Amino acid sequence: MIIALLLVGCTKQPETTETSSLSPSLTLSEPRNAAWLPLEPVTVRGTAADVVAVRMDDQDLDRDGADFSGTTDLQRGINTIEVIAEEDDGDTLFQRRSVLAGQFDAPEGAVQDAVAGLIGPAGLDALSNFATGLISPDLLNSDLSLINPVYDFTLTSGNFLNADVTRIDFGAPILDLQPTDGALVMTVTLPDLTVDIAAYGEIIWIAFEESLQMNADAAVVSADILLGAQDGQLTVDVQSPVVTMDGFRYDVSLLPSWIEDNVFVGTIRGVVEDMLVEELTVTAPALIQDALSAFDFSLTSALLDSELTIAADFQRMDVTTGGVGIVLDVSVDVPSASDKTYNGVLAAPSMTLDADLSAMMGLTLSDDLFNRALFEVWRGGLIDQTLSSDDGTLDPELLALLGAEQATMRLSASLPPVVVPADDPDKLQLQIGALQIELLTPGGQYGERLVLDVATTADVGVLIEGQTLSLALGAVDVQLAAREHDWGASDEAVARLFEALLPIDILLGAVSEVAFELPDFAGLTIEQATVSRGDFQTTLAIDLQ
Repeated sequence: MIIALLLVGCTKQPETTETSSLSPSLTLSEPRNAAWLPLEPVTVRGTAADVVAVRMDDQDLDRDGADFSGTTDLQRGINTIEVIAEEDDGDTLFQRRSVLAGQFDAPEGAVQDAVAGLIGPAGLDALSNFATGLISPDLLNSDLSLINPVYDFTLTSGNFLNADVTRIDFGAPILDLQPTDGALVMTVTLPDLTVDIAAYGEIIWIAFEESLQMNADAAVVSADILLGAQDGQLTVDVQSPVVTMDGFRYDVSLLPSWIEDNVFVGTIRGVVEDMLVEELTVTAPALIQDALSAFDFSLTSALLDSELTIAADFQRMDVTTGGVGIVLDVSVDVPSASDKTYNGVLAAPSMTLDADLSAMMGLTLSDDLFNRALFEVWRGGLIDQTLSSDDGTLDPELLALLGAEQATMRLSASLPPVVVPADDPDKLQLQIGALQIELLTPGGQYGERLVLDVATTADVGVLIEGQTLSLALGAVDVQLAAREHDWGASDEAVARLFEALLPIDILLGAVSEVAFELPDFAGLTIEQATVSRGDFQTTLAIDLQ
């Protein structure tokens, strides 16, 4: 009827409290399940009775009567320690423990140097085009009232001459950003500059008003842009602004002959130059700052029944001939609704935050950021779930396989999920260990209660779809150990059965929901992104459109 159950001989047995002293047994006393351990060899101890051999890592363990012991090396991350005892008839018993090994940081404050960004030459060109599109004559003309009159000359006899700038016009502006060691050299070129002037006054008690014009082939404003970070905020400072007028010319022939045109023109030209410097050295850096602030991908998003909050602080900015480098500290928070105990967050031993210079924009994400996000998901209790046939969260098809009309499955994790480098150099490995599942099937055909320990690994790729970065799970490997049950079969048989039955997609649901929203940069969105792995970090080479 239920083929999988029949194959392992799972038939409910009468309850008994009697045990034979000669029954084969295997108990693992050290290390304890869900231990947090340093990255060094660990001693494994336990007892075994009525068995012919006890093995770990395919090696026989030392035995002293019923006691056995041995050591095994730990790898950074979650380790599944398995001890196997062989009975004289060839059957085996096994015990598993999941432990987390490595260096642990306190889960407080921000993840230091969590993200590094680099805007290469192509990215700076995109940034220049973005800022150029927002520089227009109207930007300057809106402030003319603040500078007028630009010329004010009065004689004691009552004669006077004033001049106002009525409009400044120019062709399509060009903004160029060139990275040097320590600063961005900004050059703003305003071609075909035209300055319309209204000159008015009274000469020998005769009032007059004339329209004049000054022209330049181009007005060029240059300055050094210094980028930095202070109190978590991006700072942009301007140094050494200079303005030049290429091909400057004017005509004042309509003015009274007694006007010294060099004084008149020099005054107006100086005021216009000062205005260009003031406007462009405030506006252009502000536009640059707005575009660079896209790296502040702070957000709050729904995560299952809770919220994931990410806040980024600018830690430092570096400008070299290769581009603009940005380093962020990132804090991750999920409201805690559990009483988890822990030693800390698994920390990477070292990181080299870099990015692809050939791309428009590069991002490097440290494994510490992913592990902090997974830790917060775990500490927030989002992996601990209760699935039930009563509310439909448990698949009805599973009930038939369990020989039950109703069932409740409770999940609780004693260790946080972690990511570590995978064997595939382009992927991470997600590890989940010490996940306990309690299955209650009251009145069930094969048993009514079962407790399993679960250890799971899955290769994980970093996926970018649109503006969203997420973890893409690959094939999942599951290892189960039966702790307690009344299913009338061996622990090993029950464990093997449930490896095929567990709804792994539900177990990993909280993990697969972890995502980071990448903001627009300079008004552009991601066209394509290439993902590569380095030591304890993931690097994205991003082209924009």
